[in-house]
Formats: sequence, structure tokens, C-alpha cells
Amino acid sequence: MTYTELPDMSMEQNEEYLQDTRMTESIPSTSYDDRNSSVGSVSDDNERDDINRRGLKKSGGPVRKLARFGNKQVIKYSDEYHDRRIKNNDAVKKSRMKAKEKQKETEQKMKKLADENRTLNDRVDLLMKELHVLKSLYKELNQELPAGAVRELQRANVH
Repeated sequence: MTYTELPDMSMEQNEEYLQDTRMTESIPSTSYDDRNSSVGSVSDDNERDDINRRGLKKSGGPVRKLARFGNKQVIKYSDEYHDRRIKNNDAVKKSRMKAKEKQKETEQKMKKLADENRTLNDRVDLLMKELHVLKSLYKELNQELPAGAVRELQRANVH
């Protein structure tokens, strides 16, 4: 609009009008197209308003930050958010304690099996020494080993 198109307005009113229109022309459009929004994105509590591109609600208030707990969105730093964080922290502590306990049990079982394995290997070594002593005694006496004993030694792959 120009001054000539507004003959019945005073000059001061025209200047105010032009200043207002210039200010609004310099501000980018903040309209929001509802067709671009996703259908299921609004939470159950209707905490989310339609948000324009500049980060403001249509109502003019600031956007609240949301935190997600599973499928539910909660306003950050609210009482519910705080309660859920405490509950989650406790669950994490419990899970870590359980994992440490399981790790300790596994280490104890491994140590027990290693000790048992060492004991069995020591016994095998002792029996092998005893077998060699008995074989050498038979050789010194110039006697043959009994046939049953030879078969058993062959079956056990010990000569």
C-alpha cells in the first residue's frame, strides 16, 4: 500500500501502519502445515502442541523438551521424569551387581575346576610312575608281564 491509497487516514496513522507492515515483512513466516505432521506423534497427555519451524508452540510458549521411556514420552525435568530416572538408575545398579555376582561365581567355578584338574593330573603322573616301576621290576626279574595286564595296557594305550 502507498500513501495515496489511504486518503482518509492521517499521516501519523499511515506511518505507524507502514512501520508495522515493514516489521512483519522482515519476520519469516511461522505458519505450520498440519499435513506434514505424523499422525501418532502426539503423546497421551497432549503435552506436545503443534510446533512451528522456529521452535515455538502455536500458543506462543516455548517448546518443552521430552525424554523417552520405552514408548512413553515424559517432559524432561518433571517429577515423573525424575522418578523414572531414579527407578532406571536403581535398575542399572541392580543389573551391574547381578553381573558382578555372576562373574564371581564363574571365576570360583573355574578355580575349582582348575584345582580338580591339577589333582587329577598329579594322580595320573603318580600312577604312570608306579607303572614304570612295576615294569622295570618285571624286567629285572626276567619275567614276562601277565597277558591280562598287557591287554589292559594296550587297551589304555600305555606301553
